Amino acid sequence: MIGFYRTFFRSSDGHTSGFLPEDEGAQVRLGETIMRLFRRFGEVIAEDLGTVPSFLLPSLDKLEIPGYRVLRWEKDGDKYRDPAGWPPLSVATNGTHDTETSAEWYDRLSVQRRADLLQLPHLAGLDPERGFDDRVRDALLKTLYGAPSTLAMVPFQDAMGSRERINVPGTVSDGNWSYRLSMDVEALLADEATIARLAALATEAGRAPGSSRDR
Repeated sequence: MIGFYRTFFRSSDGHTSGFLPEDEGAQVRLGETIMRLFRRFGEVIAEDLGTVPSFLLPSLDKLEIPGYRVLRWEKDGDKYRDPAGWPPLSVATNGTHDTETSAEWYDRLSVQRRADLLQLPHLAGLDPERGFDDRVRDALLKTLYGAPSTLAMVPFQDAMGSRERINVPGTVSDGNWSYRLSMDVEALLADEATIARLAALATEAGRAPGSSRDR
């Protein structure tokens, strides 16, 4: 994302490095010009994750471009921020192509950390002593879908409750970027139980096609 605003460079001899453009004002003008061009052709979402310069988020707000709100990282100390309080100009999710799945993440939480997470309203009633299961899967989806975020976007694995990871950043492996769905399109369309489950969650949250949120 930040590459559209500025590019980091290092000389071949390693003695010189910096950003292009050098001036922050020029970086903002460049980035906003590119973002406006992108918006001529469709909706734009900013992957504003990791360490970003201080000017980026105000710039995205000005352009009304939503950035990510990732449940596992939305915390004040040990307290998770309730997605119900996230801004509408955001994308609600709990993972990206670079993170472990929700199932793996949840199972690796300590009992205390799970108890902290389960303070969120849609997760209340779950047992922190128990690992990831279908009930946890749907409760996490309900939590994300209930956010006022313009868009709720979850990896396929999190919608299904599976554990196959797409990529492990900073590593080189035959497994990276080799993920394939466990079933073909015909099998997915024939899975009426999963279709009904996901449709019910979307309808309840007002995210189904034709709902007030969808208009």
